[in-house]
Amino acid sequence: MSFLTPRNPNVPRLLLKSREAADALGIGERTLWELTARGEIPVIRIPGRGKKARSLRYDVDDLRAWIDRQKAAGNQQSDKERGRRRVAGPVFRAA
Repeated sequence: MSFLTPRNPNVPRLLLKSREAADALGIGERTLWELTARGEIPVIRIPGRGKKARSLRYDVDDLRAWIDRQKAAGNQQSDKERGRRRVAGPVFRAA
């Protein structure tokens, strides 16, 4: 994932707008807001003036950390499921 600043294409962006962060994660913006409201993904509030009283930005490192936590949780869940699964043997029917 490589986001570059529009002013200087050689400088990577460290903070993303909501739409950009949601696109980077492959989720909808509403889902991103829900994850943010639950505290799963941190947000940075940038104060502003006038009509845009503040802007929300997402740190690229925080998004990567969230992805890593999801991977770890998925791996733990898979390990638990493997321990609970019963292996079905062959079914024999009397003729």
